[in-house]
Amino acid sequence: MNTKKIGNGSFKEALRAQSMKAYKEYIDYLATVDMENLMKDNDPNRRPHSKDKKEPLCMEDTLDFGKHAEEQIEDILQDDPQYLVWMYNNDVRQFEQDVIDALAERKLI
Repeated sequence: MNTKKIGNGSFKEALRAQSMKAYKEYIDYLATVDMENLMKDNDPNRRPHSKDKKEPLCMEDTLDFGKHAEEQIEDILQDDPQYLVWMYNNDVRQFEQDVIDALAERKLI
């Protein structure tokens, strides 16, 4: 197999060197992660998840995740109510009674 020469080496050798560099950087990163506590709430490296938020969402609240991030629940109810149904059915977040009532009025839940 003929390989194009790049500088003093081949493309394959350059790619291998780049891959090894990325692999070493990944190994160095893993050394900084506390694997035992990675999925526990007390691990400072763990990203917060939307389920971690204990307060139920009401109509005036704004989502901070997903395709409707930065949108109010009230607007999502008008534009894409099935998204709220999905959230409700899959226990993604809890809702205040006003949101539940609005979904029930529309016979969505």
